[in-house]
Amino acid sequence: MLIMNVDVLLAQRFYASQSVSDLGVTTNKSLCFSDHIADITHKAHQRANLIHRCFISKNTSLLVRAFKTYIRLMLEYNSPVWSPSVKKDIILIESVQRHFTKRIPGLATMTYHSRLKLLNLKSLEMRRLRADLVRA
Repeated sequence: MLIMNVDVLLAQRFYASQSVSDLGVTTNKSLCFSDHIADITHKAHQRANLIHRCFISKNTSLLVRAFKTYIRLMLEYNSPVWSPSVKKDIILIESVQRHFTKRIPGLATMTYHSRLKLLNLKSLEMRRLRADLVRA
């Protein structure tokens, strides 16, 4: 009886609000994760800007390590749950890495894929796809 009442209360709370956050993943009534993706990419862009502003050293390997440690983990947290299927969300997530690598000194004129190859990085879309295949 108590479990059923909790379920009813949770359902009422979910339908009363526009979105619900559980374990750090936000979803709306139609189980769309676009709000969550917009939120994490906004935070990731902010962190990327902080890294570029606050690091005195412009050493490429140090900047890439900082990206992997402080930004990429945030973009990949719980990705099997919210993995985007809409092209605009995929582009929005990839834009974080695209802009970060473009701001690394000496890489601004290169294409995105050549920057990734030079820095020995994979695209975030390929990393999500690989994670889905490994977990399946």
